[in-house]
Amino acid sequence: MDPERNRRSGVPDFYLIPLGSNDGKVLEVPRMAPNSSSVGPNRQQGTFEIRGIQPGRYILYAEDWATGANLHDNFVVSQAVLEIFSDISDITLVMSGTSVVEGVIQTPDQQPARNARVVLIPPEEMRGHPMFYKEAKSDASGKFTIKGVMPGDYTIFAIDTAEFKDSPPPSSVYAMPTFLGPFAQQGSAVRAKAEEKVSVSIAPVSRNFSRVSVP
Repeated sequence: MDPERNRRSGVPDFYLIPLGSNDGKVLEVPRMAPNSSSVGPNRQQGTFEIRGIQPGRYILYAEDWATGANLHDNFVVSQAVLEIFSDISDITLVMSGTSVVEGVIQTPDQQPARNARVVLIPPEEMRGHPMFYKEAKSDASGKFTIKGVMPGDYTIFAIDTAEFKDSPPPSSVYAMPTFLGPFAQQGSAVRAKAEEKVSVSIAPVSRNFSRVSVP
């Protein structure tokens, strides 16, 4: 269900994400699950069918995007946790809007940080869900845009790989919380709301950072 589906492509992408049996952790990166529902004039809009699912616990995640000039700027998403041990025929997903996070990265001497990795890290209780992680790279002017951000609270970091030549950051964004643990104070809080744009200005993480407290 999408209250503004006339603004969307009308053909959502679906993902089935396996979960651990007890701890709710994601077992592997998300994989797109094809919609097997027949295409044609008899297919009801929004109908989906996914076949060949092994028994277990999953996150069912769907996303669609705006059409026209704002293509891919305005995602809508939905998710549900499922315990699948037999056929399920009564699932309803309600699509809701996402956010865009944009901004600029500047070095301490006010120069643009080019080609820096920008990562959004969700709070610890949401880190079992890969769709809450997002990343982008800054351009030549230090600007970046991250689209399709799920509503919620995040910490945003900018990483200049030149700062970590001897200990490169992990390629996977899901490993970033551990890598960034020692630099937690250098992150900036971001609150993303549906159908809104958030602008931030951040500096790259520095290994020589020190925080001075004022009594």
